[in-house]
Amino acid sequence: MLDGVFFHGQLPYEQLMNQLRNYDLLLHPSLEESFGMTLIEAMAQGLPVIAGKYSGAVPWVLNYGKNGILVDVASTKEIADALRMLTHDEDLYRQLSSDGIQYVWNNFSEDIIAREHLELYRRVLNGQKD
Repeated sequence: MLDGVFFHGQLPYEQLMNQLRNYDLLLHPSLEESFGMTLIEAMAQGLPVIAGKYSGAVPWVLNYGKNGILVDVASTKEIADALRMLTHDEDLYRQLSSDGIQYVWNNFSEDIIAREHLELYRRVLNGQKD
């Protein structure tokens, strides 16, 4: 099971981002995630993501499964099935890779986030409620 798997340990951020380009996918088996910057960084590099469907903000970050494979991370069978599916279905792999890049740039780029914050501030200053 560990053939081709490398556990790199802690790395400086820039070094990790450079290495990320050489990886094939991101398996994110966290039980809880408040946002998921790791997921976004991986998708921005074209890595398909497998992550928890019950893990906090993960389903939202992965667009409810449209931009990543959601599994019960407590189930080794679901994780293994998703890994098998992603490594054997080239069309799915390519789709998640390209769609993930586009999704990140359309929803999480610096420009998008800055615009959303400015709009929120404008609404607060104008006394608008949601």
